[in-house]
Amino acid sequence: MINAIGQRKTIGYLILPLYLIYGEIVFKLMTVKECPPIAWVPTVLFPGIIGLIVSMLTGMTKSRKANRITRGVIMSIFALLFLVNFFIYKQFKIFYEPGTVFAGAAGVAKGFMDHVAKLIFSPSGLSAILLFIAPIVLYFIFGRKIDTGERTSFYNILQLVIIVVVASLINIPTVRGNEILKGAYSDRYSFQTAVTDFGLLTGIRLDATRSMLRKFGINSTSIAKSEEIILSPEEYEKNIAREGSTVDVALEEAAANIVYEKSVLDIDFAKLAEETSDKNLATLDEYVAGLTPSSQNEYTGIFSGKNLIIVTAEAFSDSIVSPELTPTLYRLMTKGINFTDYIQQATAGTIGGEYQIIFGLYPSDAGESFIRMSNNTTWFTMGSMLTREGYSGRAFHNGEYTYYDRDKTHNAIGYADEYMAFGNGLEEFLTDSWPRSDKEMFDATLEMYIDKQPFSLYYMSVSGHSLYSKTANAMSAKNWEYVKDMDASDTIKAYYAANLELEFALESMIETLEEKGIANDTVIVLAADHFPYGLDEDGAFGNMPYLAELYGFSPSNYMERDKNGLIIWCGELEEWDTITVDAPVSSFDILPTLLNLFGLEWDSRLFPGRDVLSDAEPIVFNGMYDWKTDRGIYIASKAEFTPAKGATIPHGYVDRINSIVREKLNYCWSVLHYDYYRHVIEDSGYIYE
Repeated sequence: MINAIGQRKTIGYLILPLYLIYGEIVFKLMTVKECPPIAWVPTVLFPGIIGLIVSMLTGMTKSRKANRITRGVIMSIFALLFLVNFFIYKQFKIFYEPGTVFAGAAGVAKGFMDHVAKLIFSPSGLSAILLFIAPIVLYFIFGRKIDTGERTSFYNILQLVIIVVVASLINIPTVRGNEILKGAYSDRYSFQTAVTDFGLLTGIRLDATRSMLRKFGINSTSIAKSEEIILSPEEYEKNIAREGSTVDVALEEAAANIVYEKSVLDIDFAKLAEETSDKNLATLDEYVAGLTPSSQNEYTGIFSGKNLIIVTAEAFSDSIVSPELTPTLYRLMTKGINFTDYIQQATAGTIGGEYQIIFGLYPSDAGESFIRMSNNTTWFTMGSMLTREGYSGRAFHNGEYTYYDRDKTHNAIGYADEYMAFGNGLEEFLTDSWPRSDKEMFDATLEMYIDKQPFSLYYMSVSGHSLYSKTANAMSAKNWEYVKDMDASDTIKAYYAANLELEFALESMIETLEEKGIANDTVIVLAADHFPYGLDEDGAFGNMPYLAELYGFSPSNYMERDKNGLIIWCGELEEWDTITVDAPVSSFDILPTLLNLFGLEWDSRLFPGRDVLSDAEPIVFNGMYDWKTDRGIYIASKAEFTPAKGATIPHGYVDRINSIVREKLNYCWSVLHYDYYRHVIEDSGYIYE
């Protein structure tokens, strides 16, 4: 009898760790589906350790019933945690840090309940609920038979300590002894890779630990100089293929004899580092001082004084662009600056994509990054820069005006004259459907700025939003006649039809600009917020059939998944021979490129991206430490570098770029959290002229 009670007591303590191990296995198999085989060791042992520690704490009261109920409640909390993150992954095809989840929870509950309901009542959603909840239901029914609920004794604590120590002795060398896992756990940490390699609970633990350390001024990674290079004239020509401009032929012919100035501000960063008492800011100053700035070029200032319209296009993909179906998009993409290798990193959903386009930085705090950055100095956004030049600044969105706190952020980033969305004025002009019409938004707002030149505008579109079906998407239904005979699945037809509303919106805008005679004086920039993750239920590579149908191939890594198109167009460019950028370009490069094209005062060392028309080395990267250059592509999760065809790879090249990418990501975090741009502008004594 005593032995049986002892066994029941032991089993009781093991229930929680066993459930967490079970939960992590189910979670991984239902999301990423695969990982390096060695990663299953920490995936099992880490939650086991967490479960044992929590299990010990649940036995602190004298009441057996209270102890059992506490375990059941804690298991329920963990189940909810698994389920919330499962549904987030199913919707956004990426794992979100807790901060992002909380930041967007209210908006999702208000505006996207149809998406949530579809996910919950889908076969995979119901299966997940059953798999995570069933063990807890069984525990509450039969718990008394397997768990005595007795108070934790010193002997129990000793047992648990021994188990934890043994598990740690297995875990530590497993993680530290594997190059991929070691990097993901330390200097190449990202929440995405942490969850993929170690499990959800470990990812949350690492995220919380890093956030806590950084709040106390302890940075988990350091910034040190790892020199980027300036391309040789020959390499520069390869990356920017152009035949010259019919407008500036003489300038082009003389370019070889021109020595361009550097794209820098009149700030001595080394001196600034010596004078500041803040160690973190001084470290950033030293890092910036050690970088080589890029040069101005024959395109510097060609858009000076022109109007600017920036469009972040919801779930846009350039795969839909063709001269037959989308002639306006095709015109803007091929008659402006032609980008042949553009990547729009999917980081934190729509707000992450907006952050990258507007600030030119990686959203280190995911969904919370935008509002935090908008509370900092927003000196270098295009909106703010052009406002100081006397531009009229306005932002528009055909979604809910408070979603992602845009009502608080968009005035702060340079669009102070007006921010209008659905709920604070724009609803008077829009049909209340879902999604709402981009054309209605463009048409209604044109009169608000068209005669107030120069203007600086920002549009966040919504017509391309999921769900993609004729019955569930108002824009798909509206434009179905244009796609009904396509040789494609109904899902892809619906996606095309939804995005046609953006085509029609741009067509109307261009017609108006041309009628007003200001198309040559207006620049249009368009980029997606993220790839169309709403096409598929699954997000694992090899399990996204609709995305593969859209692309014409099945993506095998994030760089392939996030390939997209970028528009930088001005009517005047149609008089030029095509400017083609063949080197890899990403959302981080948009802001630096525009700062150069508009001839504004900026410093190329202050941004992780580059002016793509300059001689700076092209490096595209994401938060998972993958990167792509003109010499090849590196996938961090596999520690695998694939050289580009015909590329010469210098000795130590991969290690050098890996180091640069780590520093750039850490720099992005530091700019956000230390309000570095405020320090640069105010503490340096720099005065904008």
